Amino acid sequence: MIPRFKPTLGWQELKSILLPSQADNIEQFEQAFAQAMGQKDAVAFPYGRSALWTFLKALDIKEAEIIVPAYTCVVVAHAIVLSHNIPKFVDIDLENFNLNLDLLEAAITPKTKVVVATHLFGFPLDVQTLKQIVLKAEQRFGNKIWIIQDCAHSFRATHQGKLVTQVGDASLFGLNVAKYITSLSGGMLSFSDLSLADKVRQYRDQTFIPSTLTSLCLRRSYFLANLFAFSNWGYPLIHWLINNTAFIDSFVKYYDESIINLPKDFQRFLMPVEASLGQLQLEKLSNFEFRRREIAQKYYRALRDINHLIIPPYNNNATYSHFVALLAPGIEREQYITNFAKAGIEIGYKLEYCLPVMKSYAQRYHSAPCPNALEASRRIINLPIAPSLRDSQIEKVIQVIQNYELSQYRVPTSSNNRVTMQ
Repeated sequence: MIPRFKPTLGWQELKSILLPSQADNIEQFEQAFAQAMGQKDAVAFPYGRSALWTFLKALDIKEAEIIVPAYTCVVVAHAIVLSHNIPKFVDIDLENFNLNLDLLEAAITPKTKVVVATHLFGFPLDVQTLKQIVLKAEQRFGNKIWIIQDCAHSFRATHQGKLVTQVGDASLFGLNVAKYITSLSGGMLSFSDLSLADKVRQYRDQTFIPSTLTSLCLRRSYFLANLFAFSNWGYPLIHWLINNTAFIDSFVKYYDESIINLPKDFQRFLMPVEASLGQLQLEKLSNFEFRRREIAQKYYRALRDINHLIIPPYNNNATYSHFVALLAPGIEREQYITNFAKAGIEIGYKLEYCLPVMKSYAQRYHSAPCPNALEASRRIINLPIAPSLRDSQIEKVIQVIQNYELSQYRVPTSSNNRVTMQ
């Protein structure tokens, strides 16, 4: 089974997770992370959602409107609500699945205190236009509007030659096993303003609690479980369990559509052993970036004329945490995924929800219509992409897609889905 994602974990990572770690590993990881992201400082957390929650609490932002894309990870909205703020959803642009900036200016009101700008799937948002819109709104309403770049999918993505992290007040990262690099779990906020970083760090240090020895043992066990789960012999079993039982739901299901919550341990410190693993992964980031872009280009060049997939234009500035496409109208996604699973290929469908129509949000928060976000949630698929995937595996994915195309359309024809290399 070719997995849709696969963390790159090996003997070095195993050694780092099993050997004793020092408390200063966390500070070292923060400093190295900030430097890698072109920032002056960074503050580590147990989850990305913990980082966002802490930012809002540290700045005493409450009962405010926080603008967030209607199509982004649900835990972002959860952190906003549980910090006693109000998520305001704005539709996306289907070209890159990011916030539709044409709708942003009208969405900002005197109650708006933060704009969370997601760079989804590794596609960079136009941060210069974002900045101009926010500056105009600040002048209009006379108050500060914070910009948080949500880079959980877009480590070191660039726009107009600059890292997207260099625009705005803070940048948010996630570090779980599905992310670009991993510390098993974990999150990070990076800053160009040292005083802002100090304020967030001070709040964290005053309100978070140390992890227990039990937590450390569980983390090490979780690492070993991931080594097995993503091995060539383990993944077929895990895939079967996910799709046929509820046995491991607590490990792989990160949300319940009817509940707004955060993990029970969201206010614990990142463990030194997690920081050690994260720093080791950070050293490999450039290699991961190169390989992901290489795989993305292979897909684009081979699939540019496929009729049943609508693929966003290739972007050299993107980091490709995911390789996404929209299924053409009329293709049933579940059946498509099932067909590929029979061929030994896992096709994902992240993100499969639109936030303002989820039960937990539709009942509590009014939202303008978000048709693009809804359309993306219903038609999105993710092709396997991970630095450790072999060329032969990528070629198999391409071949199965091409065979499906022939079975549906018989005679290949040029389509409007042609990709332009930028």
